Amino acid sequence: MTSINSFDTLPQDAIDFVKKEWKIADTIHFGKEIQWKKEKKALVAKDDNEIVGVLEFTMQAGVMYIDELIVANTHQGKGIGTMLMQHVEEIAKENHLHKIYLDTGENWPAVKFYENLGYQQTGVLSKHYVGLDYIIFSKFL
Repeated sequence: MTSINSFDTLPQDAIDFVKKEWKIADTIHFGKEIQWKKEKKALVAKDDNEIVGVLEFTMQAGVMYIDELIVANTHQGKGIGTMLMQHVEEIAKENHLHKIYLDTGENWPAVKFYENLGYQQTGVLSKHYVGLDYIIFSKFL
């Protein structure tokens, strides 16, 4: 009889199972095995040794996802977010990635910010975090 168990983290036998089965699925879907390793990294902007901005991102299989971009309220409008985004784009190019994407609230000021950086709306996440609509923005490199 089949049973289902809950875990906080995958046990080693489940990790081994996932690796084995994804090799098969990747070959069926892509014609080869894909490296799905996630690399999570961060950029920190400081002004006079004070943190004024943070950008966290994840790289996986040729794509970068911007997990978080936050600039201190007292430093917004001073180009810090733009500098962080430009730096992360350089990292994406150095790593031969083909796409950067992120999501932000539909009616937030960040929408205009990302559009000004050349990001295009490529999707909508309806009733997403806390029930609000979000826009997916992408930039193809």
